[in-house]
Amino acid sequence: MTVVPRAWSIFLARMLDVELKNELPDDWIEQVKKEVPNEDTPYLLWDHDDKSEVELLSHPEITKKMIDYNKELKNLCDNEYLPNISKR
Repeated sequence: MTVVPRAWSIFLARMLDVELKNELPDDWIEQVKKEVPNEDTPYLLWDHDDKSEVELLSHPEITKKMIDYNKELKNLCDNEYLPNISKR
């Protein structure tokens, strides 16, 4: 199971100003296990990967670029996309 469906869920929730819990619903987890039995089923909306955190902490220049990019993306959503959706 890729991160894409969860990423779109987070994006949609942000647009609708909805708070999401990090824990995915049990019924959703069971459904995914049945429909996609050969893949790892996520239990959390936000992945937590200690290995990637260690990598990021080992390379602060990459971490800064990612943080800056995410800030720019958030500003774009807040200032361009969300206001246009609200106008409809």
